[in-house]
Amino acid sequence: MTTKNKKLMFLFKTKLKNKVKDNKQPTKNTSIIKPTLKLLNYKFFKWDKTTNQIMPTAYYSLVNIDHKDILIFFNKKIKRILKKYSIYSSNRDIKKIIYGLKHSCALTLAIKYKIRRRVKVFKVFGNSLKCPKTGLNLKIPTNF
Repeated sequence: MTTKNKKLMFLFKTKLKNKVKDNKQPTKNTSIIKPTLKLLNYKFFKWDKTTNQIMPTAYYSLVNIDHKDILIFFNKKIKRILKKYSIYSSNRDIKKIIYGLKHSCALTLAIKYKIRRRVKVFKVFGNSLKCPKTGLNLKIPTNF
């Protein structure tokens, strides 16, 4: 584990209500640290040093492919996270990660179509980032 990841783990653990105590197993809420660190390493999120928060960022390697393929890629990521971590963590934590992935997808589409802001992307493609050619949406379940 790199020093950056160790610092992030420390910041996450101190912000959580239930902290790890005396080398015991981590509590239920700390399991959300692992997927968030993975998404930080894969450049879906970035760490904002001024506000000490995680912010979504564009995934630049997907800019040159079709709108449909970008949505398929992000749908797979969302499904994996829901399948793997919805059992271990609260819905609020998972919603934050999925919210970040949704906005990361919007920022990727903004760079692809040369739109300056993610708000305009949501105005052009709708809240579910619908593909105009195929009609494919970003599928986020409402009841998780």
